[in-house]
Amino acid sequence: MLKTDQQALVENRLESVSSLCEKYGGMLFGYLLEVLKDRKRAEEVLVKLFCDFYQQFN
Repeated sequence: MLKTDQQALVENRLESVSSLCEKYGGMLFGYLLEVLKDRKRAEEVLVKLFCDFYQQFN
């Protein structure tokens, strides 16, 4: 399960989301690519996922 420091997320949202993107983006993209079998669609879903994630902290 994804573990995060909640206080760090609250203190600096953009940096925290960026850090999560860097840390887990590749893994999530690989998973999406395997499931969707479409590179462009996997990229779209990944971007939407992190955009939605960021909006939850605004």
